[in-house]
Order: sequence, then C-alpha cells, then structure tokens
Amino acid sequence: MYMKKYSLILILLYFVSSINAQWFIQNPGMNFGQIRDTHFIDENTGWLLVDYNKIYNTINGGENWVCIDTLTNFIDAFFFIDSIHGWGTGNNKIIHTQNGGNSWSLQFESNDPFFGQQYRDIFFIDENHGWVVGYDTVLITSNGGGLWQAVDIDLWLPRSVFFINHNVGWIAGGEGKIIKTTDGGFTWALKPTSSDGELKDIIFTDQNNGWAAGREFVGGGGQSIILRSLDGGENWDLTQLPGGQTLYSISFPDSVNGWVCGSYGTIWHTNDAGNSWELQSTPTNNYLYTIDFVNQNTGWATGLYSTIISTENGGIVGIDLNTTSNINEIKIFPNPTTDIIHIETEEKTKCIQLFNMFGECVINESLQSKIDINISNLTDGLYIIRVHFENHTYSEKIVIQ
Repeated sequence: MYMKKYSLILILLYFVSSINAQWFIQNPGMNFGQIRDTHFIDENTGWLLVDYNKIYNTINGGENWVCIDTLTNFIDAFFFIDSIHGWGTGNNKIIHTQNGGNSWSLQFESNDPFFGQQYRDIFFIDENHGWVVGYDTVLITSNGGGLWQAVDIDLWLPRSVFFINHNVGWIAGGEGKIIKTTDGGFTWALKPTSSDGELKDIIFTDQNNGWAAGREFVGGGGQSIILRSLDGGENWDLTQLPGGQTLYSISFPDSVNGWVCGSYGTIWHTNDAGNSWELQSTPTNNYLYTIDFVNQNTGWATGLYSTIISTENGGIVGIDLNTTSNINEIKIFPNPTTDIIHIETEEKTKCIQLFNMFGECVINESLQSKIDINISNLTDGLYIIRVHFENHTYSEKIVIQ
C-alpha cells in the first residue's frame, strides 16, 4: 500500500506542469504563414485564413491542418455557418463556398473608384441572412449572397459586425464608437461609450448582454479596454486592463464565460460575465489576432508566425506557484494529506481556494489566521491551494491520498 501511494505521488508530481500550462501550442514547427482569421463550428471542425489567400481545414480539433484551397482573391475575414456554407470578404470582393472551403466563387465585387471598399468583417446568422462591413458601407443579403444591398454608415474605421437575430445587430469601430440597428441593417443609431479608442471586435450572447474589445491611448501610452453592455448596447461600461496590449478578438460561448486575446500572447478570461478579468498564461509572446471558443472548455487562439494555441479546460492557468512575498509567513500541512489541511499564517488574509487538476475550484472559503479545511469528500489526486492575502497570493501543491 505504501509503494502504491508513493508511486501515485511521483506520477502526479511528474504531470504537475499540466496545471501551469493549460494553453498548448498546436503543430509546433509548422510554418503556415500569418493567420488572419479562425473559425470553428464545433470541437473538431474549423478553418484558418492564412496570408490573405490560403484556406486550411481541420476535422480533428486542430491536431492536423490541411490546405484545401489557395484563393485568387485576397480576403481579410471569413465566416462559416456550418460545415459546408462559408463566405469570405476583403479587397472589394465577397466570395462564397458550398463545399466546406474546398473551392470558392466570386459573389460580389465593389466598383467604388476611390476607396475600393476594403471590407473588414463578415457575419451570417443563418444560410440566408448576412452582413459585410466596409469603410463607410454595410452590405446586406437575405438570400445567401445572391444579392447584396449597400447601406451607408457614419462610423470611423468600422472593424467588427455582429447580429443576434435577423433584425438586431451592432458594428464597432474607431473613436470608441458603436452603432446599432433594429431593422436588419437598413438604419443605424450611434450608441454612447466612454472610450475614444479603437474597438477591434464586438460580440453579444443575447439581445441584452454584449462586449467590445480594443485599445485606447492614455497619456502617450496604450490601454487595453473592454466595453460591456447590459441593455442591448444602449449604454456601455468601460473596463481598463493593465498591460496596454491591443485586444483584437473576443469570444463568449455562453453568457458568463469569455476570453479576449491580443498582442504579445495576451489572453484574459472572465467567468462572471465581465465583472472581473484574469490574465491567463500562454506559451507564446506572438500577437494573437483571433480567439474562438465553442464551449466553456474548448478554444483556440491564433496569430502571427503561424501561432496556434489551444485549450481543453478553458485555459485555466492562473495557478502560479511563485506569487508569494515570503514563504515563511504561511504554513500548510500535512502534505500529503488524507482528510484535513491545516493552515497557519500571521498575515491578514482574504480567502482560500483549492483547484483540482482540471483547473476547477472545488473549495472557496474565507480564511482566518488559523483554520482547518475538511477535504475528506475530495477524490485522491494533486491539487493546488491558493491563499489570497491583501496584496499577494500564495500557492502550493497539495497531494490528497
């Protein structure tokens, strides 16, 4: 029995790195090119847009990628509504596929003699209803792109378009501006925000709850920003995140779990609908231009230099074993343990959390100077205990056997 427990401890400690690296690099060493856009429809099926004109596809969650077409038209963004139907847009053009991206046909071409309508983003709510946003124009279709109708908009540098149904949608762009439509895109109204920065992406999970992400300039430097609305985009609250990175893409697979990615490998996560955000650890410093989650656990982020990183547990990292100011100020014992964890400290504390190997918080309690935590109902395995002080956090590995 002793040798069995000892072997278990060695195995758990050997795999402890998985706790601290829940974003993993996929296809290391492969040189696709610069990944411009990413779109997944489920845990297995997804596409990459590389170097404006190459389409890659995966059917096994990104373990393998195959270049399925090289386009004659350069595009900036694409969108798939299912495994067959997709659209791409970019320099003056809209293209369409009906075979999962293996071949594309030209659907629309702008004849604008001045700006050439560099289309920036595309969104479809179903096989028929879609929208494309350009410098000063929104294109609208209700028949899958057979016919596109142009509507002028007054928005500086529109970057992202999102619709929650056939009628209600939003566009985010420069100067911190967001416009909203309730008639399918034929008329738009400006909605006030407290930012003057450049908004790169916008998303809603229902007609009330939405977020936009980007960057603004403050005092000669940059500031990462996230805007949040609880009333359908009528009003927006501003959150400024430290670090100053540009935030390029935001993903909310449900109403509470969200991720945003940006420059220098930055990924932030919220599990409370944007009330608070936690910086996640990633294995790259490259710019991340897109992030896409299909549920609260499975997601991908892609960007510069063929960077593809993925997670199967929501990227729950945040368990840093080097965050304490003085290890002598706290004692946690016994370790290994069976049913009780004793904690002693002279510092003023806030709370204690215990995380399992999947990054799930299984205990969250207030903490006094000395306390006993009953863990008899937990399964054997490796855990991370976090003690939160006023100005720092202490973390330690705990083996329950």
